[in-house]
Amino acid sequence: MTQSYDPLHSLREGHWFKLICGASFQHLPAVRNLTLAYTLAGADCIDVAADPAVVEAAREALNVAANLKEAAQTQGFQFSHRPWLMVSINDGEDPHFRKAEFDPDFCPADCPRPCEKICPAQAIVFYNTTGGE
Repeated sequence: MTQSYDPLHSLREGHWFKLICGASFQHLPAVRNLTLAYTLAGADCIDVAADPAVVEAAREALNVAANLKEAAQTQGFQFSHRPWLMVSINDGEDPHFRKAEFDPDFCPADCPRPCEKICPAQAIVFYNTTGGE
């Protein structure tokens, strides 16, 4: 392929290849590894969450892929172009974007709830007894 490669060519030809991490997937090491693998495999587009850290992880992987281009091609990978980077926004209403539900009633009474503090997707929220956060 030439450097003027247009990913829309794949769409017109019927072989569009896209990685969908999506708006709610924010596991940075996985986003980076998936972006790298799919880029080397010849993906036309990488779709990630609209979070600066996630976008940066994907960009980093795209740069690593560019540095590995020749070596990857000699190993049989299809990487010939830099895919588009697309961001998806979570609107909070679409059921595809729902976060995990968590029932704190299953936690021991004396649990300091460290999971709430470190959850990278902010999927764990504890409510006080008055019903507020």
